[in-house]
Amino acid sequence: MTYSIFGNKEKAIKMSIERFDDETRESFLSLYSKIDAEVGMTDEEKEVAEAAREVLESAKSDEDV
Repeated sequence: MTYSIFGNKEKAIKMSIERFDDETRESFLSLYSKIDAEVGMTDEEKEVAEAAREVLESAKSDEDV
């Protein structure tokens, strides 16, 4: 729900875990960053990752033709 409002995964996660103590928040963010590689990335790194995904999707669709 929070993600649909802000459109930003990292912000949504951080806002959703605000109610927990510092140790729990840090543990959750550490675990989540291992699951979702984009969490903790700079905006530039996110742009590069998105561009790479688009290239891979384009290559995949070219193979299907």
